[in-house]
Amino acid sequence: MISSKRTFFKLPIRFKLYSIVLLASTIALLLATSASFLIQQHLIQKQLRDEIQTLADVVSENSRAGLAFEDKKALAVILSSLVAKKSITEAIIFGKNGDISAKYQANDMDGKFDGIEINEQGFTGFRFSGNRAELHQPITIDNERVGQLYIEVDLSEMRDNTIAIATLMGGVLMVGLSLAMLLASQLLKSIIQPITSLSKLTKTISREKSYHVRATVSDILDFSKIEAGQMQFDFRPFTIDRLLESIVSTMNVPAVEKGLQLQVVQAQGLPEAVIGDDLRLQQILLNLVSNAIKFTASGSITIGVEPATEQSRAGKIALHFSVADTGIGIAPEKLAEIFSSFQQADNSYTRQYGGTGLGLTISRQLTELMGGTMWVESRINVGSTFHFVIDFEPDTVQVLENVLTNANISDQVARGLSILVVDDNEVNRDVAQLFLEKDHFVVVAGDGLEALHALGRQPFDVVLMDVQMPQMDGLATTTIVRCLEKGRPLSQELPEVLTQALGGRLFGRHLPIIAMTAHAMGGDREMCLAAGMDSYITKPFQPAQLTEMCRALLAADPTLGRIKEKVVEDEKIATSVEDFGAPVTLARVAAHLRSTTNLTVEQSERVLAAVQRSITDTLAKATAALSREDYPELGRATHTLKGTLLQCGLIDLAATAEEIHQGIRKSSDLPHARLLATLKEKVSGLL
Repeated sequence: MISSKRTFFKLPIRFKLYSIVLLASTIALLLATSASFLIQQHLIQKQLRDEIQTLADVVSENSRAGLAFEDKKALAVILSSLVAKKSITEAIIFGKNGDISAKYQANDMDGKFDGIEINEQGFTGFRFSGNRAELHQPITIDNERVGQLYIEVDLSEMRDNTIAIATLMGGVLMVGLSLAMLLASQLLKSIIQPITSLSKLTKTISREKSYHVRATVSDILDFSKIEAGQMQFDFRPFTIDRLLESIVSTMNVPAVEKGLQLQVVQAQGLPEAVIGDDLRLQQILLNLVSNAIKFTASGSITIGVEPATEQSRAGKIALHFSVADTGIGIAPEKLAEIFSSFQQADNSYTRQYGGTGLGLTISRQLTELMGGTMWVESRINVGSTFHFVIDFEPDTVQVLENVLTNANISDQVARGLSILVVDDNEVNRDVAQLFLEKDHFVVVAGDGLEALHALGRQPFDVVLMDVQMPQMDGLATTTIVRCLEKGRPLSQELPEVLTQALGGRLFGRHLPIIAMTAHAMGGDREMCLAAGMDSYITKPFQPAQLTEMCRALLAADPTLGRIKEKVVEDEKIATSVEDFGAPVTLARVAAHLRSTTNLTVEQSERVLAAVQRSITDTLAKATAALSREDYPELGRATHTLKGTLLQCGLIDLAATAEEIHQGIRKSSDLPHARLLATLKEKVSGLL
């Protein structure tokens, strides 16, 4: 019994639900057919009893005179009338003294009356006995008993009728079960499909820590909040320029990877600052720009913003935002459907481009919840433009003061911070370290566990934390840090010595943790904040990002930067992605690094050495994995390679690495050996 339960619980959820529904239907149908069969059987027996009782009453009434005058011949004639009822096999009229006055036996019966005596036990009435039924009824004249009638009935006919009914009921049961199975299979599709999809998403998130999948889950959660009426907004002052800069910084890498130009067009007369929910506005724009990049093979993506004076309400500032692309376009008859939940303009797009069909739905609902409107204009093979207009509160004091404050802070040089950089990509670590160490003390770590050891050894002003890392990722590491700060139990076990060291340094304080991610999309910010991170910056690193981050930290807490300890950490690990492009040289990569990071020649040489080590090690791992057909390991290696190549500005090669990585994730039939050989050939000038 226990093993059966365990076997059942191990079955896929589809079979569990199907079995439960089918079992419930079977039980219900069995109960219904059994009840119907028993009722029919009772009715048949009652009908037989009533018929025999009626015949007995007639025979008893007609036999009184024959018994009174002992006319056996007349009594025999009366009994012979029972031949009309074929189920009656025997009948006897007993006299007053118990002797047989008359008897009847069906023609096809050759039995004898031996052993049949007048009922001396006082039983009268009708009863079933095995394959026959019998009736004992006294015959009276003026309440004086003058004889007794005995009738025996063969139940073969009734049994045949019962079997026929049972067969019919069985047929009804089988038809009912077939219909139940059909209906169950149809109804379960609507139940199982979302459960199965979420189960697959959960497994994918657990296995690959995919940010694209997490963005999908975030979309689903946002959609659920909106549908439940629980979406909350945080209205605060912000500047349009900063918002647009953030959008471009986040989406420029995926746009460049596809060879697209991402540009912003701002009209004259825009307010310097407004009051609204900049996070939700950013989410809307990110959704629209992400869709534009997804469905555009070549050309450009243009983000536009202009005043919408004619639509402004009293005391409000209406801004008209637009996102235009040169992509595949949308058919006129599909324009009304694309804002529906889980819908895309064409179902084939889901297979070709991916996505849940929720992004536009969420964007439009957020727009409407903020009092705005959204619409789309499109032409097939020309492109699409998504428009939305939202009203904002004007801001004339607080934001201007913040702008002036930030301008003053920007003029200052942020120095002296003790920074822990945590990233599993050696090139990313070196770029961040070499840029920051000019003005700050920098320690690096290759994963979350290394970071915890570093935090246990010395204090830090801030931690730059990569989100996706092996062994222990950034979210788990941040959760541990926040638990130690507040003295709460840890969700995972650490060595006691490390726990004590961390507790001594972290308890009672708040360590700023900045997330580093290449996918700052949709709900990523909420996910990082939920884990306890304070903010995030995007990769590949831009010097302005790191400078601005340090200035903002010092502006928020001038006491930072007083830690003078400096500890050098060892790090060794690489990550990978794919690449496809022309052969490259050290000089080309060095020029890119100097132009994008302002590194000195000496620092560039250090980064190049790290690049060479990382690419060499990663290609070796990828080649070994391919030779033994270890495709998960090949995917991880190419994913690591992608990150290194992106940091070097080798976008085409990174795209090839990503092609291998995504092909393995989706189980696509790709020429992995040829793509990997191409990568080796193209980067040979670096090694």
